[in-house]
Amino acid sequence: MSENNGGDFRNLFKLTNSISSSFRTMKFVVIASLAVAAAVPIGCVYMTQKGVAERGRQVYVIDVAGTAYGATARDGAEMLDAEARDQLRRFHELFFSVPPNSDVIRKNLEQAMEISDKSAYRYYNDLQETGFYKRLTQTGASQQVVVDSIRLDLRSHPYKALTYCTQYIVRESNVTKFSLVTTCELEQVQRTEKNVHGLQLRKFDVIDNTQISQRKR
Repeated sequence: MSENNGGDFRNLFKLTNSISSSFRTMKFVVIASLAVAAAVPIGCVYMTQKGVAERGRQVYVIDVAGTAYGATARDGAEMLDAEARDQLRRFHELFFSVPPNSDVIRKNLEQAMEISDKSAYRYYNDLQETGFYKRLTQTGASQQVVVDSIRLDLRSHPYKALTYCTQYIVRESNVTKFSLVTTCELEQVQRTEKNVHGLQLRKFDVIDNTQISQRKR
């Protein structure tokens, strides 16, 4: 009878240890599951915020054909500077680069007007009234512009800008080179598909357009 009681006690002790071990295992599984469940949404929030921050540092550089290329800027000041310079470069290329094709001229000017105010349109009207575009297309000449440098003042809004360019009028017999300097202000506006930088040129004016040289082709 005593031996049976001893065996029962040992069996009970083993059962108790087994239950205790199972409880600890279950407790560990529950805690681990809760930790994973908590980590997943935290990780999602972190990755979302990181993605938003990265997109916030994204700068779009637009070529004359209107194709956007991604670039990054380290902070807001760098992003604004990069976008302002790209907006000015793109406007001058669209507005002043004139191929001997009236359809392309019209398309380029329409894109330039999307990112500028009436001051640019008035300058275009002046050129149109003098027959500038008509002469180019009739003679098969073209005009090309290279933006050399840009001076920007981003300390106050709207931002003041000076753009220095070299302008070429290419004819069948010769190439005439000009200095082209323009001034304008950049005003922040809503970003759109046609104005991805959200900057509009205003008070646009040409302050220098001097012939530098002419050479035969």
